[in-house]
Amino acid sequence: MHHQLNEIDSDSVDRNQDNHDPSSSSLSSFNISNLWYLNLLSKKCINSKPKIRDDGCASFISNLAEMQENEYLCDYAIISGDKRIGAHKIILAASSEYFRAAFRFGSATSHTRSSLPEDQTSSLDLTHLGCQHEVLKNVIRSFYTNEIDLCPEHVEDLLLLADYLMFPELRERVETYMLETLDQDTVVLYFQLAKHYKLNATPIQFEMSHMMLAHFHDFFVHQHDVVNVAADTVNNYVLSGFFRHCSPLQVCTFFLNNLETTLEYSESGDHGRFTISETKIPQLFSLLHEIINKLSSCHISSWSGLVIKYINEWKSKYDKEIKNISCLEQCLKNLSALFEESLQQQTTDVSAQTDSDNLNNTGCKEYDHSAVMTQSSKVGQEPNDLSDTIIASPKSSKILVLVAPSGEMSAQLMAPEQGKSRPLVRFPQLEISLYDIEMGIWRFGGTIDLPVVGAMLDKHAWRVAFLDNCLYMFSMFKQVALEYNILEKRWASLTCKEPFKDHDAEAPVKSVIPVAVAGKLIVLSMSKKSRTDGTHSAQQRFYEMQPEKKSFSLVSVVEDSDMEVPLTQWTVSGDMLVSLKASSMMYRQLSQLQYIHCYNAGTRKLSSHKISCTMESGIKMLVRDSFLYLLDNSGWYRSYNLDTKEWTGVTRYPEYSQFFAVKESADTIYPALSRVTCHAGTSRWQASTVFEPVKARLQELNVGTDGELTTLDHTPPPHEFLTAMCAASMDTDKLWTFHQAKFEYSCTRPKQSFLLPQVLRTRENHHGSEEVS
Repeated sequence: MHHQLNEIDSDSVDRNQDNHDPSSSSLSSFNISNLWYLNLLSKKCINSKPKIRDDGCASFISNLAEMQENEYLCDYAIISGDKRIGAHKIILAASSEYFRAAFRFGSATSHTRSSLPEDQTSSLDLTHLGCQHEVLKNVIRSFYTNEIDLCPEHVEDLLLLADYLMFPELRERVETYMLETLDQDTVVLYFQLAKHYKLNATPIQFEMSHMMLAHFHDFFVHQHDVVNVAADTVNNYVLSGFFRHCSPLQVCTFFLNNLETTLEYSESGDHGRFTISETKIPQLFSLLHEIINKLSSCHISSWSGLVIKYINEWKSKYDKEIKNISCLEQCLKNLSALFEESLQQQTTDVSAQTDSDNLNNTGCKEYDHSAVMTQSSKVGQEPNDLSDTIIASPKSSKILVLVAPSGEMSAQLMAPEQGKSRPLVRFPQLEISLYDIEMGIWRFGGTIDLPVVGAMLDKHAWRVAFLDNCLYMFSMFKQVALEYNILEKRWASLTCKEPFKDHDAEAPVKSVIPVAVAGKLIVLSMSKKSRTDGTHSAQQRFYEMQPEKKSFSLVSVVEDSDMEVPLTQWTVSGDMLVSLKASSMMYRQLSQLQYIHCYNAGTRKLSSHKISCTMESGIKMLVRDSFLYLLDNSGWYRSYNLDTKEWTGVTRYPEYSQFFAVKESADTIYPALSRVTCHAGTSRWQASTVFEPVKARLQELNVGTDGELTTLDHTPPPHEFLTAMCAASMDTDKLWTFHQAKFEYSCTRPKQSFLLPQVLRTRENHHGSEEVS
């Protein structure tokens, strides 16, 4: 791949000519800072007088390059191993500050490896740099041609030579190339080079950090180039926060794989690119301890059994093979002790009330923290050094269920035909992903072909709920309800005409939403009736599914009056389905809160609260205990006591209104698939597409026991486009039968033109493909 280096303007040449000192030597009198002095000087002369040749400048460059290639009149040699590269001093001095200084102060050394007489030539030996000969040759040739071949394998040598020869134009070109070729195959190498060559203030550093942060837990943690690194590089991973989304088991896997690579190289005597020593192993485990301590959001007690079991299996595998690492035994004991300590802390710190609140929000059955299982120790033949009591995994796990277009569908939506709107997908294909909230891991629930022809994939086109291993999908547009068992991979159609049927002749149904609450599937059917005075009345009906007949029966009805444009927010808290009815005052971007309805799915009883409060639009709804918390777009945060039916406080949290703000969609993004949300009692979840290498993000807004708001960034979802999301619970053993989701995003990130240099020539690279910058 050929890239053209930037040229200087003629003003710099004028300045250099003005600074010419006649008393100085002929070589040092060229007080210039760019390789194209001769080129621009000749151009300036040609422009001031009649041209002899129209292509004089191009011919001049071509002749210089040909002279260098044939070593014609070369008065300098650059040595690389047993090979030499001929060059001209005047060109080297015009191109590199290093050569200008060397020639000016006479630091070059004379050699006899040239065909020219000793007094007419000198040379520089760069063998000690360890650069490939072809790379060095290409750099010297770029002094003549202003072009250079680039490929990822040469980037390291090019950065080394750019720094050593003081050639900033080459360094800038290489940085631009790194940005253009950044992907999962090159990001590890580029990250290490960026740290070594201090590219911290460049765009490439920002892009790499975001990409590795998003994918480290799923992809890079298993990549050989990541594992086979020195301890200081691992420390850079720690300092950059790449382990933020890793589960404790993934952290343990990473360090044991790193240790495994170290031991294998040590046994074979192949030290690779770094020095293997016993001191590296304590360094790694010291870093591991630091990372685990920072994973405060993880319930490490749930991981302890898996981690210690994994350590024992790993140790038994290498116990007989590894002989010469004396500290291996102690390191493994320290690792096990680390998780024992975390286990004890979690057992002490977890409160029964917090567990009860979390379980109520998702319908999870409570499990006994005192339940233990016994596991024999294999480390060091000293069972007393390890704890034999490990908390068993919970029987039920809180999850998020995300429905998104498949990769193939995303490609279709991202590439509409020229001049046409984005197409409806005739045979839609969706993917289901399950997010284990406690463990911070996305699992792949399978790809499904919708049995509905021409269904849209937009958000709100499908409303979803998850209950008893089944995904329920309701479409108001198609007036159809489907059930999909993710374990049996089986579709079923539901008999549900009633929820879609108009409540009366003047009150058509506007929204049908399934909600899993108290082990039941409740469907909210909401209609709007217009009045002659411009206001509306809204009716809300509650239907309950009968699992045997897969049909629905009406269990409760509530009607609200005196509304403008009615809006509904809802969430689940224990057995309670809480809905907020408000009217949108469109021209003032305000919402008038009017009713709160609490439906108890266990008793089938409904209680209503008539309230009066005005807030900005975009209300987010959270519930903890008997308190309802409302946050609007401007950051005002109100609380309402459902027991006493009173407002209890107003607080200002402007940072949270900005935290969940969504950027305007670019032309390359399908806006209807860029964001989905769901409420789950004490938490509000939002998955959204962002225009960075991360591609997507998952955020949680949570209300604590003291009523304080907390925001958390979770493991990014494995999809860049989203259709629907809901909170649920699932049997832990069944959840763990699904393998981890793969984070494969399409290359849709728009190029940032301001990061790229001037338009370059289009040339055929050495692989035969055309590259246009």
